[in-house]
Amino acid sequence: MDEAYRSFCDMVDQNSAIVFNLATVHMIIGNLQVAYDLYTEALEKDPYLVVALYQRAMCSHWLMRNEDALEDFTKAAALMREALFVNYNSLGMELVLCHFQVLSNIAVVKKCLGLNDGAEKSRQNAAEMKQRLSTSNSMDCEKAHTALKSQVPALEKTKIASCQSGHKGGECTLLSLDPPP
Repeated sequence: MDEAYRSFCDMVDQNSAIVFNLATVHMIIGNLQVAYDLYTEALEKDPYLVVALYQRAMCSHWLMRNEDALEDFTKAAALMREALFVNYNSLGMELVLCHFQVLSNIAVVKKCLGLNDGAEKSRQNAAEMKQRLSTSNSMDCEKAHTALKSQVPALEKTKIASCQSGHKGGECTLLSLDPPP
């Protein structure tokens, strides 16, 4: 992995996808602030790279900056509009980001911030969006379902040890989106 990482770093013209991949490496090894900064750089190169907003929000949450996380998750949801998912295969990234994942994490972060009514509404919106995805018959949705199945380990719930608000239960659960192995 070190050799592949150095190859990415040595590239003179790093596009948003390359910077995104570098950020993801740092996220995986736990360098959350470095990952956050690199996701920011990727977004400067491509402000419509929704998955970079999503991952930066994940870093913010894990860094206990839930206001920033909420802002990025909310921007990501707005950029997705009514799309059920975004498939990044055309950019050379084997990733599918589903709208319900973004909405679910908005609910979690709102709960962490003590915004319980907003959290419940966001949870309901996420459930509706997930239902829409599961009942869709389009070929694009079928591709998304296939891609999501390959990401099953990455979509397992990740327990967060503590929350700023210390809401009942003391844990948050976020859906983590890591690149498939």
